[in-house]
Amino acid sequence: MKNLIFLFSIIILFISSCGSDPTKLNVDDLKEPCDFIDAYIDNYKAQIKLYENNKGELRINWDSSDHKKLNALENLIHKIKKRAHEVIEDDYNGDRNVFRKESKDCNDLDDMGELLEELETLEKNSNEVLCDCVESAEGDEEKIKACFVDGVSEEDMIKLYMDARCNNY
Repeated sequence: MKNLIFLFSIIILFISSCGSDPTKLNVDDLKEPCDFIDAYIDNYKAQIKLYENNKGELRINWDSSDHKKLNALENLIHKIKKRAHEVIEDDYNGDRNVFRKESKDCNDLDDMGELLEELETLEKNSNEVLCDCVESAEGDEEKIKACFVDGVSEEDMIKLYMDARCNNY
């Protein structure tokens, strides 16, 4: 009976740890360099999963829940960076070098770098699809509009195109 309870407890812990949502992170809990690295890793993994789930799709054509999740994750990255600056100022007397040196001792630092590279590649590829579509339209307004999901305003089209960092801008 004890073995059954033990096994059940482990299964519950495993399931609950797999379902953690990085957007629920309280950035005020981040205090040590490794805490920040873990937060970045969780965030990058969640963003990568969204890109992989929408592979071959323009970001504008993603499901609205995926858009909201990606926006939340991107906003969280800004909050994590802001919190890191606060910690460096308050706990490291503004010395970024000491913070970076301590970060090098974190086990997952290399993983964070690899995940960031993968995420940047996925973002670039997603944006290139949009850029290629708009650029191949050669100024034809109807063809340009066809690159975006129906119902997107012209103002949002311009913003999305500029956010994609296409070569023309």
